[in-house]
Amino acid sequence: MKPRRTPLKVTLLAASLTLLCASAAGGPGGTRERGGPSPDSLLVAQARTGRAPLGNTYLDRNNKFSIRPPAQWWLDNRDRTIAVKFSSRDHQAFIIIDTAPLPPAGTTPAEFIKLLDRQNKEVAARVPTFSFSPAVAVTVNQRAAYLSRASYRVGQNIILMDTYYVPGKTRLYMIINICPDRNKTIWSPYFNASVQSFTVLE
Repeated sequence: MKPRRTPLKVTLLAASLTLLCASAAGGPGGTRERGGPSPDSLLVAQARTGRAPLGNTYLDRNNKFSIRPPAQWWLDNRDRTIAVKFSSRDHQAFIIIDTAPLPPAGTTPAEFIKLLDRQNKEVAARVPTFSFSPAVAVTVNQRAAYLSRASYRVGQNIILMDTYYVPGKTRLYMIINICPDRNKTIWSPYFNASVQSFTVLE
């Protein structure tokens, strides 16, 4: 059984994963397939028409949730430190999903938002290039949730990280969307559509 983690540790984990993946991608273009347009370039063209096609539903029976990732994205569920990770084929955009303990019983939405902001301040104290906006209450697939937006610099790149916190009955779900700032307009429609497909099954 994997250790129970706090949202702060999961955020730091996501940042570490992205640093590694962004470095491995080899720059803005990443690794492209030969012999015609890449799958990602086809998705970009579709996004510009206002459509954000999603792939098949991914079902996690152990953690009791489902989600539809962007079409043709890679699936990686081998890392046992997180529930699942999806990545664009050029390894420039990611969706990471994991769980953490629920906040103490009786915690109000305002108190939980303060908790998230306090934890982001702790991250900022450890990572000089990390900055964030105050967390806000949102809705994920008609379910009350919270959103924390953050960014940090990796070399010449600014990495954006939006984390949705979705309370379930027995655990707190975290959906972490990550991409370079330069690709925000490309991947935002897919992030939004995928997040709104997220379903708690407990």
